[in-house]
Amino acid sequence: MNQINYQKKLDAFLAGLESVPHLFLHSCCAPCSSYVLEYLSQYMEITVFYYNPNISPKEEYRTRVQEQKRLVGTMETICPIHFVEGNYNPEYFYMAVKGHEEDKEGQERCFICYKLRLEEAARMAKEGGYDYFTTTLSISPLKNAAKLNEIGRQLAQEYNIYIQILKRRMAINVRLSYQKNMGYTGKIIVDVCIPAGKGRRKKMLFIEYPKCSTCQKAKKWLDNQKISYEDRNSVENNPTKEELKKWIAESGLPIKRFFNTSGIKYKELDLKDKLASMSEEEQIDLLASDGMLVKRPLLVAKGVICPGFKEEIWAQIVEEK
Repeated sequence: MNQINYQKKLDAFLAGLESVPHLFLHSCCAPCSSYVLEYLSQYMEITVFYYNPNISPKEEYRTRVQEQKRLVGTMETICPIHFVEGNYNPEYFYMAVKGHEEDKEGQERCFICYKLRLEEAARMAKEGGYDYFTTTLSISPLKNAAKLNEIGRQLAQEYNIYIQILKRRMAINVRLSYQKNMGYTGKIIVDVCIPAGKGRRKKMLFIEYPKCSTCQKAKKWLDNQKISYEDRNSVENNPTKEELKKWIAESGLPIKRFFNTSGIKYKELDLKDKLASMSEEEQIDLLASDGMLVKRPLLVAKGVICPGFKEEIWAQIVEEK
């Protein structure tokens, strides 16, 4: 089956417009909507619809609403952009996903959540007399774009309103657009949810070297986020060969990412030139032999292994776990 090029279809559609249509855009968050608004407002009048009852707690939800409103109010666009906030009813979300509390990210609970939000957008768009509706969810690398497109097309038929499917290619422009429009250089956390009946986070393994300043920064960040974790000193209790083999395989990253390439030990052993000639087994043996060679900090969560600390990446990991 030939894959549909939605970006090509969208570009052709926009090029053929003879008037300014009105788009009802469901937004999962301000960062994801930034480039979408920048791009589509050249051709369409847009109403941003913030409806995300999956966001918890309420304080976090309110923060995201204000950020979305701030973005809309800040952007200079060719066509007008408006803002509409949906009802915040997390109980409705909990009821919808009941029985799927243990689902992993990307499973049925997510699909139910997709439909919940898209159906409300389709209903509101139809009632409001808009020409088209769509969602920013499909551009996120954390979401199942194929499933979103499937749900969107079904709802478009049911509500008799046309959907414009946004292509994931837009995602590469999200950070640059958000920084430009908001003067923002910090972390970007995209759409996440807290399943009904579950605690906010599960305990993770945090491997660190206490004297390392980056590890200290990462630990402070974890504590500020009130995240439960097991703290492990990489020198006193270095990862074993078995652990390293498992984590490297699960991460999908090259072994070199697990080496502390800026460390004194790494340089003393002249590993920059030697690693390329070593087998994977030899490299893992070397990592297991000395904790000072292991990249730190190392965050080990269920299904996610992250060597090194980057706040925006860790934020997405801990929100999903």
